[in-house]
Amino acid sequence: MFEIDCCGIITAWEFYPCAPGVVQFMVWSLVSGSTYVLKAIQEVHVTVGDLGTSVNYTIPEEDRIAIVAGDRIGWRTKTKNIISYQSCDYQKDRYCPQNTYRTKFTDEPSEYMQFDWSEHLVNSSHVEKLPNRGYTLKVYANNNTQVSFDESYYLTSAADHWPIGTRFTSFEILGQDYKENVTFSWIMESPYIYLNESYRSIQVGRALQRAGRPYGMLGYIAQLQVVDTCRHTSTATFSVETFNRPPVITNLPKEMSVLETQKGDEFLYKVDVHDPSVPPDPVCCTLLENARPKTVNFELRHNGSDFLLYTFNESVFSYHNINSYMLNVCCEDGFGTVQGIIKIDVKQVKAKKYYKPPPWFVIAMVASLIPISVLVTSACVLLVQTFFFD
Repeated sequence: MFEIDCCGIITAWEFYPCAPGVVQFMVWSLVSGSTYVLKAIQEVHVTVGDLGTSVNYTIPEEDRIAIVAGDRIGWRTKTKNIISYQSCDYQKDRYCPQNTYRTKFTDEPSEYMQFDWSEHLVNSSHVEKLPNRGYTLKVYANNNTQVSFDESYYLTSAADHWPIGTRFTSFEILGQDYKENVTFSWIMESPYIYLNESYRSIQVGRALQRAGRPYGMLGYIAQLQVVDTCRHTSTATFSVETFNRPPVITNLPKEMSVLETQKGDEFLYKVDVHDPSVPPDPVCCTLLENARPKTVNFELRHNGSDFLLYTFNESVFSYHNINSYMLNVCCEDGFGTVQGIIKIDVKQVKAKKYYKPPPWFVIAMVASLIPISVLVTSACVLLVQTFFFD
């Protein structure tokens, strides 16, 4: 491993191979002491045709690894060494490397794994120091991309009843290089605005105060700063306007019905209304005069916090004249209104009619029974004479 003494991004790997194979270049970041975490791995394939010449692998822009002073560069080969080296003497050449380390690692390395590179540590992974050896590896680096917010001013609005954790708005960070960590801090903080770094968003951090207007008003302001690994900074302002939402009618039926014999001054339905503000605003509900067709058969009564739909005292229903009504319920809290439609069908009541036969029907029945009666009587008399007098 070689230590980095600058801040930027790696743009290319250049080396002289002495054998074909795959080289896994690595960037390690210090955790503490001699323990490092593997930040990134990039593979370069060496063919037989590459031997005897330098291999320069230019890294695609989206894969250029961010580095800071103190990071270490390393590589891994699964079999024999691939990058050539030459012995040197520090006494004669002050640039002769003295802090190169090597270890045998049989498992497949993975990003974010940690490893202790102490040569004095007694463990299963023996670390060996290789002084007076110069490997033919050159790392090209460039300045990192300066980070910035995608906007400098974010204006958003929110209802004053939004619960804690609700997202106000999201933001993006531009210029964050591959494997680069950025840090956020509030320059001007508001307890009502919470930063969610994982989702790059700001959220409701505390129960919002009740707004006194039905439209947006300037409520909460905060300024956020982002800093990249090379100490470039960018600042954005977040402004949240809050407003008072109107009440909500929660249970209007799609349709209901009454009989055309429905009496007046009778309960039909309870309208449930919820005001989302905390604490809730006083709510008043009425029936608008734009019912279709126009009618005075219904009225909405206020009983405490309940709104009850009744038939009017002198209501009159007739299926043949009007078979349905469309009522418009309006509720308001002083800051906004909400309306809902109730459709009420009028059901026809059919009276039962009993059949009354005409006068001639009775005469016909009596006339038809006389010959039958005579015939039955004659048969009975004949039967008696046959059994008892013959």
